[in-house]
Amino acid sequence: MTAEHDSEHPAETPPDWLDWRQWVEGTDWSDWRSWLRRIAAADWSAAPWPGAPWEQEAGTKPIPLSLRTLEEDEPGDQIAGHLRAAWPGFRRWWHGGTNVRPSAGQAGARFEQHMPELVPTWRRLTAMLGDDPDAAAALALWNPPPFLTGCSQAAVLPGGPALVRNYDWDYRLFDAVVARTSYAGRRVLGMLDCLWGLLDGVNDAGLAVSLTFGGRPQAGEGFGIPLVIRYVLQTCANAEEAVRALRRIPVHMSYNVTVLDRNGSRSTVYLAPDRPAHLPSQRRAGRPGLRRRPRASRRRAGGRWPGRGRPIRR
Repeated sequence: MTAEHDSEHPAETPPDWLDWRQWVEGTDWSDWRSWLRRIAAADWSAAPWPGAPWEQEAGTKPIPLSLRTLEEDEPGDQIAGHLRAAWPGFRRWWHGGTNVRPSAGQAGARFEQHMPELVPTWRRLTAMLGDDPDAAAALALWNPPPFLTGCSQAAVLPGGPALVRNYDWDYRLFDAVVARTSYAGRRVLGMLDCLWGLLDGVNDAGLAVSLTFGGRPQAGEGFGIPLVIRYVLQTCANAEEAVRALRRIPVHMSYNVTVLDRNGSRSTVYLAPDRPAHLPSQRRAGRPGLRRRPRASRRRAGGRWPGRGRPIRR
């Protein structure tokens, strides 16, 4: 069931959430696995939230981060190696959280219903993990554990068009893999997340897509947003097609997705699990739903989740 914490009954801001630095100072960043399990197990849709950071040993170690690249048209040895390396930790995360994981059959049925073009790729990736039913469900990313991001993004025309963004994102949850693939026949370059989903990317038609968190804690039935971003980039050629796809695919949490095509058409779509997709009221003549100056950060349309931004604000 979807937890209800709307604008009429906002959750109170815990008094100890006064400074985001308390959540990062003195943290042992090498202990990312236990932190990941705690994130997945926390019920972020309910109040009160923790009044202090989770206990970790103090440390001042530098934070290393290396990006890798992956380039193959069809699923092959490179993505197989990535899946095998990421799956043990992802599997532990997949079975955490407060909502219920689907079976392989349930997840597969939803995947075939909403993203049929990617079903052959999904089956090949599942086979790379030994046709494990858990892997099949996780690769479909239907009803994953709740997870939070931050991030900001904007579409700009001068010198472009260009879609720019930042990452307010814990590096321990970052796949750090830039992948160039041609699943379903269209070439896509993007940042991997959740095994084979994408945080953002651009395709060979000149369509760029990125996401930010939508600022609402409700979780419901739907797909994890990285796989939705993958689908849009693999199947859509312009902003209008992307908007239509985003409006019909259910998502499990709230996200703001900005799309921009090579002609400068652009829009930000506000997605949520408990209400229809929302597009801003400002529209271009003759192009329904396409904004003049789309930009988005970690907030929802019509208001904010009180206190949500404090621990991740830069």
